Amino acid sequence: MSLKLTELVTRSGAGKAGKPVRVRANFFEVTRFITSNVFHYDITIDPPTAPPAIYRKVWRAFEDSNGQGILMGIKTIYDGRKNVFSPKALPLGEENAMQFEVNLLDQGPKRAGNLFKIRIKKAGEVNMEELHRFLSGQSACTSNCLTEE
Repeated sequence: MSLKLTELVTRSGAGKAGKPVRVRANFFEVTRFITSNVFHYDITIDPPTAPPAIYRKVWRAFEDSNGQGILMGIKTIYDGRKNVFSPKALPLGEENAMQFEVNLLDQGPKRAGNLFKIRIKKAGEVNMEELHRFLSGQSACTSNCLTEE
């Protein structure tokens, strides 16, 4: 699958038909860019049937345990499904992948319903300086500026 940048057509003015609608979006304003690369990791949490809210709790428990030694104080961003972004590379060894077990309820023995497996695999790096140049109109779109889900 090939990703292309869509050229949007500018409109001369806002329309008058219809009624205003409030839209809630899942984003935040970026006020400044870091210049170092951001590391992207593919996350798989088993069992695969839990809702994203449970996966967020599992990831939070993993972070609270300092990532069982790999996070070393690194603050990550998790989307609740498949992606984690980190400002520093995680020490995942030569294979760039590791697996961990997380007991969601650490008060007592491990039970089948509370035990989750997290697999972390490096997916790539985002060159933030290149992305910033593209967003500010100083360079063309590159494969670094596009991600495929």
